[in-house]
Amino acid sequence: MKAILHNRIAQHVFFWCFYLLIYTGNYVQNDNYLAGLVTTLLYLPIHITFTYSQLYLFIPRLLLKKKITAYIIVTLLVTHLLYFVNYVFYCFVIYPVMFKKTCHFFSWNSLWTLNPLEPKTVFSFFMIFGIAASVKLLKKWYYENNRNQTIAKEKLSIELEMLKAQVHPHFLFNTLNNLYSLTLTKSDKAPLTVSHLADLLRYMLYECNEKEVPLEKEVEMLRKYVELEKLRYGARLDVSFSCSGNILGLKIAPLILLPFVDNSFKHGVSEEIDQCWINLQMHAQGNTFTFILSNSRSHDALSYKPGGIGLQNIKKRLELIYRGNYNMIINEEAEMYSIKLQVGLSSVPEAVLAPGPAILVQPIPAII
Repeated sequence: MKAILHNRIAQHVFFWCFYLLIYTGNYVQNDNYLAGLVTTLLYLPIHITFTYSQLYLFIPRLLLKKKITAYIIVTLLVTHLLYFVNYVFYCFVIYPVMFKKTCHFFSWNSLWTLNPLEPKTVFSFFMIFGIAASVKLLKKWYYENNRNQTIAKEKLSIELEMLKAQVHPHFLFNTLNNLYSLTLTKSDKAPLTVSHLADLLRYMLYECNEKEVPLEKEVEMLRKYVELEKLRYGARLDVSFSCSGNILGLKIAPLILLPFVDNSFKHGVSEEIDQCWINLQMHAQGNTFTFILSNSRSHDALSYKPGGIGLQNIKKRLELIYRGNYNMIINEEAEMYSIKLQVGLSSVPEAVLAPGPAILVQPIPAII
């Protein structure tokens, strides 16, 4: 049925069947519906000619090209000509069919004078044409609306992919710098760094291509990232990493939390010479996921740069994906910077019913 409705010929057939249904009643006399239907069918070619000449000839080639005067003149001439055809057709074909006798009032001279019945006939031309034009405009609006929605979705998808792609080189640049520092000192931590980096790259390349990923995988990715940074800063960095609540079955946009954590190290810890700290707490309650991240900062540290890739990325992605379904509070103090993000996540129905909470509470120790 859907295929028929999208078939161009079927649409036109449906429209003219509707015309027959509506107009047949105008020509029924003495409950003779068959004669009324025959009369309507005899008038059909004239209405089709006028309607299609307007829709596919005069309007596209004259009216839409702003040749208004030419359109009016041509329309008047064609309308008058079709009235002549209609009048002759009525007298020699339709009248004998309806009344079973020859038309006695026809006169060729009447074709060149204004007949009192002409306005009524012309009105019927324009009424059928108006209905057809309305249907065509409605159809055009429907397809244009669908097309615009498709373009908007494609634009959103492309923009999200571009934003997500920005995370990859940004993260790799920082991590490779860490690895480079370790190899210069021939540190034993270098193999562990390579192992964690390989796991993270595997996650980014093969598991982040979907619109959403399991929340537990995203949390595990953050843990590995924090461990990589901990390898870099060693004992001078105190990290608290905890995740509580039932995160199983929840899904989140991939890599949407990483820029926050990355900024904590880049703009907070890296600018501290003495002991520094980062506190990352995550909690899932129902479909609401709360992400709280705070870090120490130097007295002389600059604010998070609004032009940085990480923070701009996360703000755009949050607005694109979770518009109206998230709340973010940024608190900036002299010695601390904190972010609290609450977002409503989607869930997998079967996994939501899994018994027992998945609780992860584990500080990340210093590796010396």
